[in-house]
Amino acid sequence: MQDVTAIQALKPRIVEKEVTLGDGAVRFTRTREGATSDLLWLALTYDESSWGRNDGENRSVEDFLHTVAMQHKIDNVSLGMLTSSSEEYSSYKKATEQYDFAKITLFLHSGFHVGPTVDRDHRHDGDVQTIRRAEISKVRNYLMLRTLEEEKHIIWQDADVWHLDKGIVNRMLEHTEARDDVGVITARCALGGMENYDLNAWRGTREGPRGWDLDQKEIDAGELDLQGQYHVDKLIEDTNNDDLIALDTVGATILYMRASLIWQGLNFPHQYVVGTRWAKDGWDGIESEGICYRARGLAGGKCMVMGGSWHVKHTTG
Repeated sequence: MQDVTAIQALKPRIVEKEVTLGDGAVRFTRTREGATSDLLWLALTYDESSWGRNDGENRSVEDFLHTVAMQHKIDNVSLGMLTSSSEEYSSYKKATEQYDFAKITLFLHSGFHVGPTVDRDHRHDGDVQTIRRAEISKVRNYLMLRTLEEEKHIIWQDADVWHLDKGIVNRMLEHTEARDDVGVITARCALGGMENYDLNAWRGTREGPRGWDLDQKEIDAGELDLQGQYHVDKLIEDTNNDDLIALDTVGATILYMRASLIWQGLNFPHQYVVGTRWAKDGWDGIESEGICYRARGLAGGKCMVMGGSWHVKHTTG
């Protein structure tokens, strides 16, 4: 019989650390000594409701972790998560104990928005979308820049995306290994009977303002109506699973980013960057929709969507 002490000595040492940062956020890390990682997997939640519901059944962090483990060899994955809920933060620490990630970084962060929060059922209301997406951009950048180290690849998965096609993440990585000009990739996202839910991913143009004096009344009147814009479900018609199709904007329900783009300065815009002037914000391109606009001119900065049947699924509630 093998000596128990000898067996324990073969196991990698796990180092845990929890600190309160200068900005008041709490950070917990759990690292396997000697582990290396090629992929950083990131997710944000506000509280337990962020995971969404399917047929009235609430999802949780356990469901999310199972999805990650089914996609990539987890001992080569760094996991980064941020929440504004102390209860969720505690549950993340406990739930991740059973997974041998190379590194886990968890943040308890109150966010940057000042004022009342928007409940989940009203998160898509037009009058709050700009504020909401600006906040998401800031928190995405915080989590990404606080966690990214030696990893070569980044995956963003929205908390309420519950299904990923088998092998979709590794196929994304294979595409970027084969094409050094591609660095941002997404896939079609379905919701229930809706074939394409993520309308932030498209190719084409949106009609711009009449000059530089666009005001909210003009926006409300339809100044930014679609013009020559093609969403993912149309772009991938008659394509196969090996195809990549060019996009002008991406959503982030599932989003691959080449880490080298981040070190070149790419991030999620917290304001409308298309049409920006010195004294005025632009009229389009906030959060994920500004990623491709900002990636132009960066090595490996082309944006693509996976063709064929590749897709992920969003919760129904």
